[in-house]
Amino acid sequence: MTTNQQIEDMTIRHAVYLQRLAGGYTKKMIPYFEELESNLMRLVDSDSYTAKSRQIMLAQVRQLHTAATASFSKELINGVNDLAIYESGFTAGVITASSTAIAAVPAAESVLLAVNRARLDAPMNNLTIHQALAKFGNNKAVQASNVISDAILRNLTKDEAKSALVSLLNVTKVQAEALVRSSVNLTANTARQATYLENADVIEHTKYVAKLDSRTTEICQEYNGKLFEVGKNPASTLHWQCRSQAVAVVSREYIK
Repeated sequence: MTTNQQIEDMTIRHAVYLQRLAGGYTKKMIPYFEELESNLMRLVDSDSYTAKSRQIMLAQVRQLHTAATASFSKELINGVNDLAIYESGFTAGVITASSTAIAAVPAAESVLLAVNRARLDAPMNNLTIHQALAKFGNNKAVQASNVISDAILRNLTKDEAKSALVSLLNVTKVQAEALVRSSVNLTANTARQATYLENADVIEHTKYVAKLDSRTTEICQEYNGKLFEVGKNPASTLHWQCRSQAVAVVSREYIK
């Protein structure tokens, strides 16, 4: 196996770890949403569920949602920051192990700055991970309060109101998982490319490598195998929940 083939193989196999890591972060968010659901059900069961106290109840719904998503967001941000530092070291290790170069690990501060500036694509409208989490939390708080407001104004029973909330929460969990997975892959690729830039004298360019299966998008199929200047590979940014990887291609003088 050649140097660049080995780098690509190690990077692709590592992507499986990233998917598992995202799954672990998703499991960590479950308790927050379970507690939120429990609190919302109790709130609907309370005496506040009346037209007279609708505004008070809506404020409580928003408060519960905001608290839950804030806790979930803090957990994810801490996780992706740790991942960014780990990923930069791992990437440098892959280059060192596969080539004759001794790759440098970028400063933690520069890696974290790059991750904080990185942008998620649609449907988050080119927002940073921090911004996307804030928008997600605000939107879900508004949606939940709208569900309750509608239930009260339509004179729905408490059970009907709770059923509507549960339906919304189920959608929220699915969307939260998508946000987690997108954030993890964006973080990993951003940290990886920060490491490539740190070793620009070693790396000739980077290769776009898509995960090819039944879920691969047309745009990733189109980009798969294309070469880019160091630091300009669009992997993980072309669409929501992108699983593509930016893989280093080292210069000939560093090939074993």
